[in-house]
Amino acid sequence: MTDAELRERPPSRAIEHSESRYCQGHSATLCLWPEESAGTFEPVLFYFPSRRPEHTRATAAVLVLPGGGLKNYSKHEGQVPARYFASLGYATYVLLYRHGAVGGAPADAHADTRRALRCL
Repeated sequence: MTDAELRERPPSRAIEHSESRYCQGHSATLCLWPEESAGTFEPVLFYFPSRRPEHTRATAAVLVLPGGGLKNYSKHEGQVPARYFASLGYATYVLLYRHGAVGGAPADAHADTRRALRCL
């Protein structure tokens, strides 16, 4: 999906995510479950477009899931790899999924991951 297509995509709703500090530098935030409330924590995808000017349309995408044993996020495992893959020409998405610290269970994290893969 190109940056222009992403901007033209109707927003699910304006969202300012409380965990966006883990992914500074992203160009868009996509709500993962726009049609329903996922609870108190809202899983999202942060989009980092390709930084290669010759790639007007990304040919591949990378999905980054910050680690933390399904209990929290490792602060350095979202933004750093996303920027690296974007610099190589990949459209990169960082998934902030539901985990134990926000009241989620492993099944919630797995559902969020499956949904994110379908969105790509």
